[in-house]
Amino acid sequence: MKKSVIFVFAFFLLAPALPAQTYLNKIGFDFYSPYMVKSPKYNLPGNKYNADIKSTGGSFGLFYERAFKNHSFSLRTGAYLNSGLLVSFYVPVEFNGDIFGNSKETTLFLGYSAGLNFNFPIAFTTSVFLPDNVISVDSQIKKTFYIAPNVGINAGINLGHFFISFQGLFNFFIPEFVAYKTVYKDKTGKQITEYNTNDNWGITIRTGAGYRF
Repeated sequence: MKKSVIFVFAFFLLAPALPAQTYLNKIGFDFYSPYMVKSPKYNLPGNKYNADIKSTGGSFGLFYERAFKNHSFSLRTGAYLNSGLLVSFYVPVEFNGDIFGNSKETTLFLGYSAGLNFNFPIAFTTSVFLPDNVISVDSQIKKTFYIAPNVGINAGINLGHFFISFQGLFNFFIPEFVAYKTVYKDKTGKQITEYNTNDNWGITIRTGAGYRF
């Protein structure tokens, strides 16, 4: 434990002293990058019977980032597969700028990010056991393509040609791209049908690593 603490302390002490070099290109792999849309939109009693309504997800993807030579800005794009309850594919196009440090040269950097997600919902994957009072649950994709803007932070650690990166993004103006239908009986035996959909915002979290050149 003491050795780990000493190593971490020494790293942050010596990291700023690493040789600064300018690399305009980054390629990398985001091994944890879920894109999660808030769901459901409406708080209904029957939500607990439809597992597809839950906002969960896990994804991974590849990205490429190109920095402007004489400015603290860059453009980033990639391809990601979301493998949660709803399988989807998305392509981000984002503009990144520096706030602290320089993403091309310094060891530590923090910046902002803004862009668009081009999303392609594919299919639902969940199959669940239904309680006795549930007649049916149905989940459908209403839109097979939509665009959602996002803003957030972009941070990382540069170690020579290699780097570690992190992004946290807030997605908004998301359209209603899924439809949920739940049919069940209440305590009195009355049949109730409820309709729901996704909300209009979500979050993206990306953690990855890659190579600079």
